[in-house]
Amino acid sequence: MNKKYDVAILGVGIGLNYGSVLTYFGLYRVLKRFYQNVALVPKITNNVNDIELKNSHALRFAKEHFELTSVYNLDTVHELNELCDTFVIGSDQVFNYGVSKNFGKAFYMDFTADDKKRVAYASSFGHGIDFAPPEERIIIAELFKRFDAISVREQDGVRLLREIYGVEGTRVCDPVILAGIDEYLPLINNARQDVKQKGSFVLAYILDPTDEKRDLILHACEKLKAKHVIVLDGFNNLFDKNKQLMNLDGILSDVQTEDLLYLYQNCEYVVTDSFHGTVIASMFNKPFATFSNKRRGISRMIQLFTTIGHKERFITDHTKAIELFDNFEAIDFAVINNALEKERAFSYNWLQSALEAPHKKNALSSVNAFTKRTIISTLDMKNCTGCAACTNICPHDALSLTPNEHGFYKSSLQEEKCTECGMCTKVCPALTLPLKKNFTVPKCYALIAANKELLYSSSSGGLFPLLAKQTLQKGGVVCGVAWKDDFSVEHIIIDKDEDLPKLQKSKYMQSHPGDVYKKIKSKLGKGIPVLFSGCPCQVAGLTAYLGKARGQKKLLTLDLLCGNAPSPLFFKKYVDEAFNPPGLKEYEFRHKVKGWNSDCLTLTLTDGTTQVRRGASQDAYQSVYHNHTMCPYHCQHCKYQQLPRFGDLTIGDFWGLSKRDSTINTSEGVSVALVNSEKGKAALASIPTEEIALLKETPLEWIGGNGYALPGKRNYASASRDKFFGAIKHMPFSKAVDYALALATPVSKALDIKGFAPLQFSSQQSRFRFDPADFEEHFIHGFTTLMVKDERSIRGVRAWIPLSRKLLKSEKYKFNIRFKVKTTSPDINFHIYNEETKKLQVIKAVKLPGHEDFQEYSVEFTPNSDSYNSFMIGAFHIRGKGNWFAVDYLSILRSV
Repeated sequence: MNKKYDVAILGVGIGLNYGSVLTYFGLYRVLKRFYQNVALVPKITNNVNDIELKNSHALRFAKEHFELTSVYNLDTVHELNELCDTFVIGSDQVFNYGVSKNFGKAFYMDFTADDKKRVAYASSFGHGIDFAPPEERIIIAELFKRFDAISVREQDGVRLLREIYGVEGTRVCDPVILAGIDEYLPLINNARQDVKQKGSFVLAYILDPTDEKRDLILHACEKLKAKHVIVLDGFNNLFDKNKQLMNLDGILSDVQTEDLLYLYQNCEYVVTDSFHGTVIASMFNKPFATFSNKRRGISRMIQLFTTIGHKERFITDHTKAIELFDNFEAIDFAVINNALEKERAFSYNWLQSALEAPHKKNALSSVNAFTKRTIISTLDMKNCTGCAACTNICPHDALSLTPNEHGFYKSSLQEEKCTECGMCTKVCPALTLPLKKNFTVPKCYALIAANKELLYSSSSGGLFPLLAKQTLQKGGVVCGVAWKDDFSVEHIIIDKDEDLPKLQKSKYMQSHPGDVYKKIKSKLGKGIPVLFSGCPCQVAGLTAYLGKARGQKKLLTLDLLCGNAPSPLFFKKYVDEAFNPPGLKEYEFRHKVKGWNSDCLTLTLTDGTTQVRRGASQDAYQSVYHNHTMCPYHCQHCKYQQLPRFGDLTIGDFWGLSKRDSTINTSEGVSVALVNSEKGKAALASIPTEEIALLKETPLEWIGGNGYALPGKRNYASASRDKFFGAIKHMPFSKAVDYALALATPVSKALDIKGFAPLQFSSQQSRFRFDPADFEEHFIHGFTTLMVKDERSIRGVRAWIPLSRKLLKSEKYKFNIRFKVKTTSPDINFHIYNEETKKLQVIKAVKLPGHEDFQEYSVEFTPNSDSYNSFMIGAFHIRGKGNWFAVDYLSILRSV
């Protein structure tokens, strides 16, 4: 072929799935708006018997609607460089390693010459996790860095690009949405006559038939007084099997893409388990019910329903499909159309900018060059967790963990020892996460030890010492965190029962792992069982360090449902200030002298006296630990907590269990155990039944926000964190705490006159007050965000801010706010409030528009009493599981 093209599209353009066909048609049509000569590369394959290259509906469609290049194999694909200067890798699951590996590295454009432009549009990993093995990730990361612009279809993709491959991506909409309905309507004219229906019908577009889907189709037809028409997956070789599984009449055969569009245009209702099936229903403004389809990936479904709303129509519990269907609310398609138009406009602008931007003149970095970089030059040190994988693997002891300016352990390099072997970059989990082989959805258990002494000496329910005893009885060793004489903490290895108390109890600060990974590898190589306990980042570090080392069947890893690990320097400043004189002898977090709780500590001083402190009001360290004011950046942006976990077992406190199950006595503590692997399952089962007072399986969602393991949960830092980090450098600990947690002195920016603003909110400095059982306060994308805790999701909850001066009945005030909210409530009220008398006055009532965009209001009001001293968000208006309220600005100004 001698013809030159402006751009060539790579991907799965002739995939037999109808969604793939429509996706690449949409991308092709949009690119034709920018370029005159656009070509689709039909296939890159070494398989001469590829079924997609036979006489399929997809190939027939492609020949009619695309200009096609030749078919290439992995040896000839480089010839594409002669045809065009810009390559676009298209959409759907082209970054899913299970798909991309069948095409070599062509989907990552490894064949393209240095002077070629590379753009990814709405590509997808398909799932919330990455399936590429660690050794492949190194290569793929380098190829990603050659791209001029990368966009992905789901927010999960943005996260995976950043966390695993160290590159930035932008979320855009699927090309079907991007192209818009007008590009697809002309195709309907080519629909075959024999698929055209008489009378009302329900369209069922089903990729994977099940009994539940069949039952809902029949139920929908009965409700709507309509017949059903069924379209199955476009893979011809699966048709007979799926037809048998569907076991209904009305199944159409030899369906073409144009036929499917006709059916969508003319049906009354759509039942589907397809992402694109739902997209097309939304664009044709057809009511729909969508079944989740985990095998094919639900990340894209979650993203779609986040965009269009109506999440109740996304059926994840298939056994309740009919019940859910009967309770669907009517769809407001005006809202959906508006949401899709916003997605379309943003994505179109992104694509136009990506195509018009000058090509980045960056030649391909060789994989060998990548390995020669040190961890210090490759990793942004704010992401270093101090896991010690690099320091343990360095063959020349050139790396060590040293405190940074805030006392957090970070990797540091002695350049004179470094040979640039690259071992540190290969093993760093902050650069490339180790491959997760654990269960995606673990079993969850509540456990209480039977031995009262062991239970009392544990922070929660005694699970860790029970597991540790099993390992020691087998002649193994246990590695965990112990106090040092200077009240810092470190990982140590023990081999005797009498040393076990050293490893028990919580220690709320960052641990130094030392060289324990080397010692663990040596023990495993000798066939000695090892139990390792640590934070998720440390378990990830050990996993990466060990790689394929011998003896790992003897290793059991426990990761913690942790919140954040403050700096040892912070704790040292606190101890030196609070307990000298007379000096501190022993410090015990999480003492049970006042029952099972998170904030009781016992102190033994050098003069022999003891103290018991409880809560933030009695102890300065507690006041800034539990609200994440000491949370480091790497904990705030932790990527090691999400499912699937790295540890064989995940352990922690089972907070809130008594509210879920009142039959369980939690007064002395209870552990949560997530069984993440077969090894974890076997370890839990190995504990003798007589040593367990309670072992009960519970729903996974009962753990709520503990450990931020569940989907949608994420760690956070207090809005006061940066103030504290700045102050602690030059202030005593207690003064830095007071300074960071003090409410900012409000000064009206609008009037710039002190005293004219009873309330001037700043996301960086101001804090809401609320019952910690109701909310968590996060600082997300520059906005203070209150997130409803799951266990309080049914009822509405409130939050308030004290005013700098009380409001006067004789004065007029102006209330200004810009906020966004996600709630099941149809409205939200803003009040002035008296915390003591509970008297309140509504100053603005807002009917919520049904979207999650920012809204802003300004209104004048006059207090009806002189007793108001706080501003309050409505007590019954922020509710619903996973819902939130975010504020950009908020002020109450005296009118002049």
